Amino acid sequence: MSNAGINKAQVKKARDALIARGIHPSIDSVRVELGNTGSKNTIHRYLKELNDESNTLTGGKVALSDTLSELVAGLAAQLHAEAASVVEGAKASSQSIIDTLHAKVSITEKNLSEAQRKLETTESQLRSANETRAIALDECQNHLLTIERLTQELRDKDTQIAAKNDHIQSLEEKHQHSRQALEHYRESVKEQRKQDQRRQETQVQQLQAEIRQLNQTITIKQADITQLNTDNSRLATEVRELRKQLSENVNKAEQLELRLRDSEEKLIVANHKVANLDELLSENQRIAAELSEQKHAIKLLEIQLASTTTELSVKNQLLESFGSQLAHAVRNS
Repeated sequence: MSNAGINKAQVKKARDALIARGIHPSIDSVRVELGNTGSKNTIHRYLKELNDESNTLTGGKVALSDTLSELVAGLAAQLHAEAASVVEGAKASSQSIIDTLHAKVSITEKNLSEAQRKLETTESQLRSANETRAIALDECQNHLLTIERLTQELRDKDTQIAAKNDHIQSLEEKHQHSRQALEHYRESVKEQRKQDQRRQETQVQQLQAEIRQLNQTITIKQADITQLNTDNSRLATEVRELRKQLSENVNKAEQLELRLRDSEEKLIVANHKVANLDELLSENQRIAAELSEQKHAIKLLEIQLASTTTELSVKNQLLESFGSQLAHAVRNS
């Protein structure tokens, strides 16, 4: 069917205008003359009818020229259709390659973004682990200082206890000497009593006074011993408490050491993750390089496609020019 608004008279007018300008009235040139309207089949049918009418009016020679013109026009149309098909195929192939490469580019960019996000997360975890490790080291250092201080205090207390024990031993030795002296004195008094009865009462009184004084001294010494025993008991209690605190501090130090080792293990794991991310980044860089090469290949294909299109356009123009020259030669003959 012909396109609405295109009729035989319009096609004849366009053909005659082209012939008047010395241009071969091919299907494409007529269509351009008509303002790129109308289907090629309709234009071809009208041109054939007009050529047939011209053949009837001008006789056999003109019919022969029109036949050649029609043949040339048909060849030109066929070549143009084949060229258009080649161009469309090249465009479709290039577009398919371009779409595939664009899809690969999108996937690569997505993977790169994901790798960068994982790298940022790992760096954040690494910073947190380093901060935790620093805090644990500070706490461990503080506890070690506390343990050292308590150990020194314990040594001081042990020294004090040893001094107290030495003092107690000295007092016990003095007390024993006093008892021995008293016993020796009592025996001397008995000997004195046997030897001298007349001074017995005086000596007894003197001895009783000395005994009272010695008993007072013994009482004082016993009070000192009791106080020393009390101090010793208190110091022993303090030693037990200090040893308990030392044990607790040792346990805390062990716990801090465990936390420190855990932090170091986490740091090692984080370092492994960073190494893996570095490998992934290297892989992404390699993919980016391949992507750049693929983009360059796409650019070359686009340039080749444009060159092919230009070459086909030049060939079409040459073919139309050849057809025009052939038709003109036929008419002149």
